[in-house]
Amino acid sequence: MQLLRHFTIRRVVLWMMILSLTAVARAGSYGAMTLREMYRLADSGDATMNEVLHGLGGVNAR
Repeated sequence: MQLLRHFTIRRVVLWMMILSLTAVARAGSYGAMTLREMYRLADSGDATMNEVLHGLGGVNAR
């Protein structure tokens, strides 16, 4: 019971706020990383498709 004396409402709320801010920051960084990876894969897929089309004498062939 002596340990519980140190857990005031203010400290518990403060730690809950810190932990929730950390969770939101981590979720945001994960979302940004995932979106960047999706754009990178889409761009590389577009480049590969353009190479295939140019190689076959298709669209925009010179």
